Amino acid sequence: MSDFASDIHLGAHVDLSVLISGPCAAGNEALALMMHGQSRRSREPLVTMSCAAIPEAQQEAEFRGYVELAQGGTLLLEDVDQIGSALEMCLLDFFRRRPTAARYAARSIEPRVMATTTRALFECVVARNFPEDLYYRLNAICITVPVMSEVSDDIPLLVDQMLRALSALHRVAPPRVGRPAMAIMQSYDWPGNLRDLREVLESLVISRHGRVINPDHLPAAMRGWLHDKSVTSWLAVGARRLS
Repeated sequence: MSDFASDIHLGAHVDLSVLISGPCAAGNEALALMMHGQSRRSREPLVTMSCAAIPEAQQEAEFRGYVELAQGGTLLLEDVDQIGSALEMCLLDFFRRRPTAARYAARSIEPRVMATTTRALFECVVARNFPEDLYYRLNAICITVPVMSEVSDDIPLLVDQMLRALSALHRVAPPRVGRPAMAIMQSYDWPGNLRDLREVLESLVISRHGRVINPDHLPAAMRGWLHDKSVTSWLAVGARRLS
């Protein structure tokens, strides 16, 4: 198990705030869904607040509304580096009022906070563009989303966790991935990273719930990519033999 997979396991089973960083389209929200789906809060809502999409003047009021919606569950703050000073103070107040013991209680009414960013947030702290106190409160667990091809050995685990989370979200029985289909998933380069993985698996959860996923059920682009890769490898071997 890679450090990435270990971090996901820790983030799912310890009720602390999580900071998820990665480039745009890396699938940070998909990672939050996986951790929420494995946590003791999985029966409660996962509510997403897009900080970049809300005008700074409205962020504080919106935050209070989202906290109410996420009671007992998880509140995901997308693009947390885009928050204004009023929301910064509101978040600090939220963390200060939340007793440490509540993080380890059997059930906490207050939502757990996860946050995503596409920026190097600590550099923002050093540049005094983000409050240091808030950074460390959000950063109890820090996970950097890698390129999927770098963690291909973790694909079976990630697929299993994502299928369970998405099946719970849609309230259906999770499908099972057959070995040939899993081999394709491990070989595929996932250009959209975790977001790409989520989109493929969500479609399969809806169409194949409770059944086995075979290669024919995967998107044509995935099957075609594997074929093209095999042809390229065969041509490369042939070229070496002729040289």
